[in-house]
Amino acid sequence: METHEKKRVSLAEYNDMMKRTPTYADGTIADWIEKYIADRTKPGGRQIQLSHRYSLRTVQQGHMGPKHHTELKAVDLLDHCKARAAAGVKPQTVAHDIGYFGGVLKYAMEIWEIPTAEQ
Repeated sequence: METHEKKRVSLAEYNDMMKRTPTYADGTIADWIEKYIADRTKPGGRQIQLSHRYSLRTVQQGHMGPKHHTELKAVDLLDHCKARAAAGVKPQTVAHDIGYFGGVLKYAMEIWEIPTAEQ
């Protein structure tokens, strides 16, 4: 009888994986998420938890990541939700992805003073 083992990643390996800093094109959603994570992990700041970071990395590595922020549309968020649901992710987790991503957008407008469509 063949046994299948789940690959377990130690907490140290996971933290190393999450600390890697890949480079992304300037102004893309992936770039914004990377900058947001870097800002939030600076000493003295309000740290983000592992699940928060994981959700953001999922958005970053998905189809929205390479899009420039000016190209982002509501349908992109819907596509993300549909893709995550099709992958078997529960609705609560998908809601967290969108909520955390909304936090990145709000941070970009307030802290980095990125103009919105209305401005």
